[in-house]
Amino acid sequence: FLGSAATGEEGRGKFIDGQWLLEIWKTMKPSEIVLIYLLLTLVHSNLSTEWSSWSACSHSCGGGIQGRTERVCEHSGECEITKQAWRACALHLCPPAFVSWRDEQCAGYNDTLVSGEYHKWVSTMSRDAPCSLDCRSVDQPGVVQRFSDLVQDGTVCGEGALKLCLAGVCEEVGCDLELRSGVKLDRCGVCGGNGVSCAEERFFWKKEARTKCSASCGGGRRVFQHFCTELNSSEKVHFEFCNAYERPPNFFENCNDFPCPARWQVSEWTKCNTNCTGWRTRTVTCQMDMETGTIKVDEKECLQIKPISEQICTPTSCDSWESGPWSTCSTSCGMGLQERTVVCLNMSGYSSTTCLEKRP
Repeated sequence: FLGSAATGEEGRGKFIDGQWLLEIWKTMKPSEIVLIYLLLTLVHSNLSTEWSSWSACSHSCGGGIQGRTERVCEHSGECEITKQAWRACALHLCPPAFVSWRDEQCAGYNDTLVSGEYHKWVSTMSRDAPCSLDCRSVDQPGVVQRFSDLVQDGTVCGEGALKLCLAGVCEEVGCDLELRSGVKLDRCGVCGGNGVSCAEERFFWKKEARTKCSASCGGGRRVFQHFCTELNSSEKVHFEFCNAYERPPNFFENCNDFPCPARWQVSEWTKCNTNCTGWRTRTVTCQMDMETGTIKVDEKECLQIKPISEQICTPTSCDSWESGPWSTCSTSCGMGLQERTVVCLNMSGYSSTTCLEKRP
């Protein structure tokens, strides 16, 4: 039946025109068509196609990547990888103190000598090259070093959407968690849906305090942020799952605005006479802390026993702290340490243990 195909210049022209298969089909006998079908079925039956299992996630939180391959194998045992696929994993947020994967990669160069110095590195992302490994010195923020043109696959990149680096390219992740799929969530949280299958959205912005109140009483402030949250589980998810245009701004909120209990406030003692005789005094007032500041109130508002406001001078009343000079810094750059001696001395210049003032 192959002899039925056009040959020579005529055949090549038909091949180029893409019509050669149709011409063959027109000239074939029914028995020849059946034979071709049987041959194709035999070839196909000798091949098997299978996908491998997904690999382990590249990271435990904050976004990672998994991969798998499709193999076509002959019955002889020879196999060939024909396709690859990737998907995002571990998309839940990391704990606040957790080191990001990009920071972790930078920290791997802490023992690398750069321009004659060692640095502790944290990550900084370049808008022009979000999948390169750029690191900034902790002690010298102006020092930035590119250690690699490629971060590890699965490193989060870009802003405004869930994107992961794959072979140096910042790829957007679809809602099906597949890279390069382009599938989006609708307002109902349905992947690839049309937004009409629900009465309310599945994901929403939830307010959460990010700092403690700045005051335990008398009025303080704390910072609130909004996180994308899944409606049913109340778990935080990546912000891409929520509508970015509906995200409320972060803000400050007043807190602990109830009055503080009144307290005694004392001043420093006055000095005794040169021979450490006579009396020394200090001011004792009842005060209350308010959001606008500290105010003086009636002494009956203070429930604790009132501290004494005058005291007779004794030989130990004049014991005082004496400080020596600071030592030279322990390092020539970066963070170092200086020390000095601080001792309690009596009027005769001897060491004492009865200094009443706070130690410097």
